[in-house]
Formats: sequence, C-alpha cells, structure tokens
Amino acid sequence: MSPTELLTFFQSIVDDAPEEDMLWVLFNTAYQKRNRQRFWSFLLALDSSISQTTSDTWLSTKTLPADFDDVYRVFGGAGGQNEYLPVPFEEILNHISGQNRYTIDYANSQMRFTGGANQTVNMWYKKKATSL
Repeated sequence: MSPTELLTFFQSIVDDAPEEDMLWVLFNTAYQKRNRQRFWSFLLALDSSISQTTSDTWLSTKTLPADFDDVYRVFGGAGGQNEYLPVPFEEILNHISGQNRYTIDYANSQMRFTGGANQTVNMWYKKKATSL
C-alpha cells in the first residue's frame, strides 16, 4: 500500500480526520518508530570502505557512512571470521591495548578501533529510514 493510498484509506474510515499535513506527521512518526524496533533486513547495509592499519591507535577515527543509524556487526579481514567486539564510547580508555574492539562516536559520526592490523573492515549497519 502506497503512502497516498494509506492516507486515502485512513480518511475514508475516520469521520473527523485531522488535516493532511498533520496526518503525514503522524504516519512518518509511526513509520520511524516501527523501523527502530529491530534490524529490518531492508535497512541493513554493508560498508567495506573502512581500512584499519597497524599505525592506527585508539585516537584514529574513521568516518561513518552518511546514512548510518546503528551498527549491527563488524568483521575484520576478508574471511569474515574475525568479529570485532563493541566497547562503550566512555570506556575506550579501558581497552586501548585490546585487539578486535571498536567504539562508535555517534555525536561526530565516527568509529574508532583498538589495536592495529592491516585489514579491511566490513561493517554491517542499520541505515537511517527515509520518510514516507
């Protein structure tokens, strides 16, 4: 059902429907809430453009994709068997010498790794949902 069909259907069953602009706001709010409930497959994307090098430290930042909403899983290397573990951003100092760990700086749309290895990082992430 398209968004326009949904609007027409709603207006046909509700006698005192709000104005159309208000209905679009309500529909978009419901759509965004539903999309945040879990990792829907149509919102998952793979970013393999991030590279980690041995010279990277916990201070080295990597830019996240423009449509990034939340991380799902992160793997290092080509085989996909080297899974990275998440670390809360405020606890990064406790793990600066650890291998295969990452943290997300949501405020600045950046990612940081602990330890260093020459490899491509494959990050599955949830994309920001577009509005109706």
